[in-house]
Amino acid sequence: MHKIKVINNFVSDEDCQKAIECITTGTNTMFKNNPLAEVLVDSQESLSFIKKYSDKSLAAHKEEYGLNIPLYTFEGFLTTWNTGAEAPLHNDNHPGAEFVQLTTVIYLNDDYEGGIIYFPEFDFSHKPQRGDAIIFPTFSKEHEYNHGVTKITSGTRYTLALWHTSYEERADKNLV
Repeated sequence: MHKIKVINNFVSDEDCQKAIECITTGTNTMFKNNPLAEVLVDSQESLSFIKKYSDKSLAAHKEEYGLNIPLYTFEGFLTTWNTGAEAPLHNDNHPGAEFVQLTTVIYLNDDYEGGIIYFPEFDFSHKPQRGDAIIFPTFSKEHEYNHGVTKITSGTRYTLALWHTSYEERADKNLV
């Protein structure tokens, strides 16, 4: 049994719209090695939004998985996924990020085609609605949570991705 949890209406429509406006009017840079995906360069407004939903995500993980340990957000990005963008199968607990234990992906819109998150080991895929969040562990004793995102075939997909850890020294100091 997998531990992937979809939380409907995690973010209000108003906050989704504010985040998209922040992304579309701000300065963006290429996300890692994906030329069709961009992340917003942090501003005071974006950090405030990321912090708000980082805190809410940490509480959701603790509740869903019965965790009684301190959790921190290592990284968070407001991301634009342009038409043609996709993410190949990967794990968020990868070399260089072995301390990442939990992931949250928040969906700020749903007016695009493609862009479906999928977990082949669990035969699970999902096209979330605006305001939904998906939370999952990066690994468990039984499973790795390898996942990907199908190609955006039309429109633009906006997300907030957050990666969490129990290692305080790895916490993003802007999000503590």
